[in-house]
Formats: sequence, C-alpha cells, structure tokens
Amino acid sequence: MSGTACTKEASPKASASARIAIDRPTALADEPIRIRVTGLHPGERVTVASRAVDYKGLRWSAWAQFTADANGSVALARQRPVAGTFRHTDGMGLFWSMRPQKGEADESWFSSDTPAHKPSYKVRIAVRSGNREIAHRTTTRQWRATGVGHQ
Repeated sequence: MSGTACTKEASPKASASARIAIDRPTALADEPIRIRVTGLHPGERVTVASRAVDYKGLRWSAWAQFTADANGSVALARQRPVAGTFRHTDGMGLFWSMRPQKGEADESWFSSDTPAHKPSYKVRIAVRSGNREIAHRTTTRQWRATGVGHQ
C-alpha cells in the first residue's frame, strides 16, 4: 500500500527587524514619497501601517499587508497589497486611505491645523511581522515649502 504525503509549504520565519527607507523623510503634503522596507525574509508577509494625529487629537491610520519579494523587500510604489485599507499598487496608499479612529471617514477629513499655526505634521510608519513591530520611522509632511510665508 502506497500513500502520498501531504505537505504544507512552511511560511517564512518572521524577521526580527527590518529597515524602512523613505526617499524624502520631509516633503510637501501633496508630494509623493517612496517607502521601501528591506531586511525581510523572501516571501514573508508583513503589515505596513501609517498613523497620524489631527488637530483635534483624533488618531488616523491606514494599513496594508504585503509579501516580501525574492530579495526580502517591499516597495510600496511597485507592489500590490494582499489586504488593507487600499487594494491597488499605490506608493501613497498609506496616506490617502487613512481613516479616523472614531467616526466615519466620509464625514470628516484629516487636518493637522492651519499652516499658519502648524506648518507640518508627522506620520508614523510601522512594519509588523506576526504580532511584533519590527521597524518604525516618522516622516514629516509640510503644508508649504521652507521659506514660503503665510499672510
């Protein structure tokens, strides 16, 4: 009697750490930036999330799951998320798909404050593998270019 063994392909081991590269850590709020995660295991599934706080103190967030490529990296501008708050290849998806922690996204909008009072705001980018955060980095989004005044 012969049998066939069924084997389940093992999931890649979770990385202990990763690196987040942002091509322009400080950029205008309407300018795209490139985010790349490196140092992962090939085929590893990770969640990349963004978080910011608006002028009312309300937390906004977005997330997307990606599968690391053969080099152990995820390039948000080139890879389609497996799941998340956005579903298409979009390097800025973690920004435009942010939703408020409370209330409906359709009934509110993100604002850090007027440019005269707060010329920039911070967005925290984090990477999770399994149940662990393995990297985080903050990017600054500016409402106006350095040296531009407001009257």
